[in-house]
Amino acid sequence: MKTTAELVNEIKTVPSLKDFFEDNSQEMTDPKLKACLDELLKEKSMTRAEAIRGGDLSADYAYQIFSGRKNPTRDKLIRLAVGMKLNLEETSRLFKIAGVGELYPRSRRDAVIMFCIERQVPVMNIDELLYELGMYTLA
Repeated sequence: MKTTAELVNEIKTVPSLKDFFEDNSQEMTDPKLKACLDELLKEKSMTRAEAIRGGDLSADYAYQIFSGRKNPTRDKLIRLAVGMKLNLEETSRLFKIAGVGELYPRSRRDAVIMFCIERQVPVMNIDELLYELGMYTLA
């Protein structure tokens, strides 16, 4: 992760904003995602620690997501959705705000994940099911 000073120096010297954003896509944060996560936690009467444990995520990485310093991958958001016990509608809202592809029922892997989210299946069991079906896991 680059420091803020490093990003400022790059902005000063980069030939175009397009280049800057392409080179630093992993450095950009979105305060809307942080606000959405905070709102969902409040709605669920859940702490960050509970969501992280339920999603079987690394605490350091997850706290960076919650603070807005990391842009999570789709699979990390799935883990958070499971950990937060979100339903499909809430998960879809989270994905839209995060700018990741929504779960698509015509995709076999996504259908498995949707099935599990709706039934509040723990991450470990989702991974086992995905593995048994020959699909890549959330790990």
